[in-house]
Amino acid sequence: PWAEATTHVMSHALHYGSSVFEGIRCYATRDGAAIFRLTDHMKRLFQSAKIYDMPMPYSLEALNAACREVIRANQLTQAYLRPVAYRGLGGFGLSAETPTDVAVAAWEMGPYLGAGVLEALWSNMRELVGDPADALAWLGPCIGPEAFEVGPEVRAAFLEGDAGAAALFRPHGEGKFLADLPGLARRRLDSLGISAVHGNDGSPPWCTVSNRSSFFSHRRDRVSGRFAAAIWLA
Repeated sequence: PWAEATTHVMSHALHYGSSVFEGIRCYATRDGAAIFRLTDHMKRLFQSAKIYDMPMPYSLEALNAACREVIRANQLTQAYLRPVAYRGLGGFGLSAETPTDVAVAAWEMGPYLGAGVLEALWSNMRELVGDPADALAWLGPCIGPEAFEVGPEVRAAFLEGDAGAAALFRPHGEGKFLADLPGLARRRLDSLGISAVHGNDGSPPWCTVSNRSSFFSHRRDRVSGRFAAAIWLA
């Protein structure tokens, strides 16, 4: 149970950051809760642990089953899963022998991309920047409008506060849509008064899926790849 989750203050991970995790979405469907690409996420978790020289005490199948059980036992539908493996309490020192502890947490979570993300960011930055006319936004690479498939709940979250955003979603298969994420970001920035927006215009060179020579894409290649995002105040 959530309230009984504990770890020792001398656990290796607490002192040296020796942990790996995955972030996995679970969606409500007509057939019940569906975890998005669970096995692919777990393969990446095991690959991360291998790179970290961290032996996993459970099989991939056992952790898949644990994720499903956490969703079922807590009667979750729209949820976020966080399986995490970390070096626990053992010897002391960077190279000490320690056990690998594993936990799976889950909580209810609606769409990642709905109203409030850019707005909250700007609210925190406005004191530093001042007039939005003086702000310059740069959109980095992301999954492009020909590859970013989303469910109806993501589309509904955008349209709830901005009906005009419907133009940035195209039907794609049964009950799915292709979303223009850079276009949605530009629309949100414009509503905040930030008109100087540069970088990603939604064209193929900016797409992390289609531009194979420039970007990692777990969605495309099914192998681990990480990006870093930065906010530059100047």
